[in-house]
Amino acid sequence: YSVLWASEDWLNFCGFTDIVGKSLKMLQGPETDADTADAIKFAAMRHEPITATLINYTKSHIPFQHTIHVEV
Repeated sequence: YSVLWASEDWLNFCGFTDIVGKSLKMLQGPETDADTADAIKFAAMRHEPITATLINYTKSHIPFQHTIHVEV
């Protein structure tokens, strides 16, 4: 699955300018919990809503806590 929308504030914070249409894998790094990332992916595949929190990384590789809310 790919990003459908991201706010300008989020893009500025993360340092990305063009993330729409791309995978969120670009945000993952050594502290990203693979089980939580998989739970988000599988919920989206089953068309189920989910809210989860991960450690992700900015374009400059700075870790941040990221709460993802997926609506279907």
